[in-house]
Formats: sequence, structure tokens, C-alpha cells
Amino acid sequence: MNKQKNPLTAALLSAFVFAGAGQIYNRQFVKGMLLAVFYGILLYITMKPFIASYSEYISQVAKAASVEDRPAPPPLVTNTNEALTLLSTLVWLYAVIDAHLTAKKTHENEEVKG
Repeated sequence: MNKQKNPLTAALLSAFVFAGAGQIYNRQFVKGMLLAVFYGILLYITMKPFIASYSEYISQVAKAASVEDRPAPPPLVTNTNEALTLLSTLVWLYAVIDAHLTAKKTHENEEVKG
């Protein structure tokens, strides 16, 4: 069985599919699932105020009698928690870098054996 993993593929999976997908690709199933769940929870907590404010805005727009009666949209940045945004970004970045380095180490070990 070919155990070599492509480091770029592992990194791209964690970067663009979901945090932890690269770890799952590298056969680190528990680490991948923990990263995915933790990142998902952080993302939900971070985005919840933003989603709530825009849901309220959309309902107000729908109730407006005319375009002039529509309220201004809520600000984007002030509706998120900066610390949680930073933490979720760091978890995502960790997932990408860890997936790449783990696949690279596995790839190099297999080349030495082969």
C-alpha cells in the first residue's frame, strides 16, 4: 500500500475544504475530526452575532414599504469578536501547516525506505 501523501494536497484540503481535512487525508483521523469540530464551533460562535444582526436587517428590509424606508445595513467588523476571529484563524492556519508538514515527513520517510 502506498503511504506517501502529497504535502500540497494535504495543505490545500485543510485550507479550502475544512480545517482538519488534510489531517484526515494524512490518516490522522482523530486529530482531523477534533480540528474540524473545534474550528466549526469557533466559527459558529464568531459568526453568530453577525448572522443575527443581518437576519434582523433582512427582516426590516422586507417590512420596508419603499426603498427609502430601508434601514442602513449593520457594520461588518463591529459584529464579530476580534479575539475569537484571531483564534479561529490560528486554528485554521495550524491545520494547514500541520497537514503539510506531516505529509512532507511521511513522504520523506517513504522515500528513504523505498
